[in-house]
This record gives sequence, structure tokens and C-alpha cells, in this order.
Amino acid sequence: MPASGLIPIYNTSQKLLKNNVALVGDAATQVKAVSFGGIIPGLLAAEALAKGIDKYEDNCSPVLKELKLNLLMRVIMDKLGVKDYNDIISIISEGKAKQVLEEEDRDFPSKFIFKLIKSEPRLWKYGLKVIW
Repeated sequence: MPASGLIPIYNTSQKLLKNNVALVGDAATQVKAVSFGGIIPGLLAAEALAKGIDKYEDNCSPVLKELKLNLLMRVIMDKLGVKDYNDIISIISEGKAKQVLEEEDRDFPSKFIFKLIKSEPRLWKYGLKVIW
């Protein structure tokens, strides 16, 4: 019988280790806040754990960095309205921004977000909405 539940988005205060028990994937809230995808972060965290439980948290830091960036992107997205989304889609559907999104691995926003903004400076104003 199929079952369902809530998708746990990344929680920065989630502990990964306690009493020699490690959490990985959904149990560790290693789920992207933008797309709610967790397979890639979960697999990368499992790989970090496979290198040794004593180094798990250190080895998992690149995964957590990406998840924190996804969380920030979600905060920005939650502040945008329909017009903003329509404008962003228009901007990224053309030219260099489209090319960046087609060429870069979108599972790792830290590796493409600045390329994207550099390719289309009009995108800065949407990130600045968080501050204002």
C-alpha cells in the first residue's frame, strides 16, 4: 500500500551524529528547499559517511553548503510575486542566462549562481528583495 508524508526541507540546526548513530538523506533533512529533491544530497552524504563516521560531519560540509544556499534561494523565492516570476522566466529564457542554465549542473547552485547573475545583471534585483 502506498504511503506518503511531508518532505523535510533542510534544517540548519539538524544534528547529523549522536551516540555513534548517523542520519543521512531525508532523516537528516538533506533535501533541497528549492526543488524538494533529496536523492543527490542524500547520496553525497552517504558517500561522506562511508569515508568514516568520525569524519562524517566534516566530509558532509560541501553538501550542507549547497543545502544552505538552496535555503537562501527559497527565502528569496518566497518573497517574489507572480509578476516577478514572469519577469525572471522572460530574462532567463533568452541569451546568456539560458545558456548558463543549459550548461551548468543545477544540483550545485554555488557553481553556477554567480555565472547566471553575471550573464544577466537584471537578476540582481530579485535577490535584493530579501534585504528590502
